[in-house]
Amino acid sequence: MGVKIFKNTTGDENFYKKMGKYFAEPEYKDELPYIKNKDNYIWFINFNDNNEIINFMAIEELKNKIKLHHIFTEKEYRDDGYFKQLNNKIFKYIKENLSNKPIELATKNNIIFMFYKNKGFKVYRETKNYYFMRKEVDK
Repeated sequence: MGVKIFKNTTGDENFYKKMGKYFAEPEYKDELPYIKNKDNYIWFINFNDNNEIINFMAIEELKNKIKLHHIFTEKEYRDDGYFKQLNNKIFKYIKENLSNKPIELATKNNIIFMFYKNKGFKVYRETKNYYFMRKEVDK
């Protein structure tokens, strides 16, 4: 199926039919402890051929930056290139549709940390549990 983009999803029944378990089910709380949805989030959801979710991420455009939120890939699809595929789609979307602003994210996952570090993101703050990373948009 590929990556689908969802906008203005706070009241979207179709969105919550697909994503509801990630907001509600306990098995996802460790990896997604702060998952939420906001009016200005743009969700990128990658589906397999059976219309099941492979991975997803939300982006948020703010006044002076773009934030990446809720980075998640189902366990059976990790290390299969789907995370890279989703990121390529997101960065293409940002470049073609959003303002030229820095991109930021926070992660406690070392694999995600290394992925973005290799993409040129720099740590601008670190806490006991999280890396806060930032990158200027390629022009």
